[in-house]
Amino acid sequence: MRALIIQHVDFEKPGYIEEWLRENSIQFRILKPYLGDEFPAPAEMDYLFIMGGPMGVHDEEKYPWMRKERDFIRRSIQEGVKVLGVCLGAQILAFVLGAPVRKGVCDEKGWKRVYLSPEARSSRFFRDFPDSFIAFHWHSDMFEIPEGSFSLARTDECGNQAFERDNVLALQFHLEVTPDIVRALMEQEGFVREEWLDGEMFSRSRELMFKILDRL
Repeated sequence: MRALIIQHVDFEKPGYIEEWLRENSIQFRILKPYLGDEFPAPAEMDYLFIMGGPMGVHDEEKYPWMRKERDFIRRSIQEGVKVLGVCLGAQILAFVLGAPVRKGVCDEKGWKRVYLSPEARSSRFFRDFPDSFIAFHWHSDMFEIPEGSFSLARTDECGNQAFERDNVLALQFHLEVTPDIVRALMEQEGFVREEWLDGEMFSRSRELMFKILDRL
């Protein structure tokens, strides 16, 4: 098994996704398009993980590599690669599947409660999850649900937080983050909230992330 991780900035790393890959002896490499890394042929991988980042899906004028990335992701989906997108990665998935992505009505940051929809009970990923759980958030954009899928989760402040379709899973929230990643995100914004670094929250996130990845 082989995996590719697309990382959009140095400080938004794969965290518990990388840990899961190592524990399952899955070969992987991290591709950084912002440093000029070239995209491989989709046939070279079994898994594709698309991480977050401060840019938006419509920022291709500022980040020209985003056009190539979107085309690569589209081809990967068509060729049956198992794809997981987180935050910006989820927004890109929605976009390439034909759904609008826009500025959100809120700026979600920190630990927020996520509520599963009734449809999530038939999801292979969330079927035995609790009705709600706490996850870390760091976004202002939001996506609509692509045709042929349905919303799996929401928060009190924002609407769609997850969807799946065939070989694709999109998560607006972050279950992959470690304390080091969260600290780096905060430092980019010029603040640190020590209460957001509670170890128990990360332990639960890791457990849920691993459960999702086991089902991918």
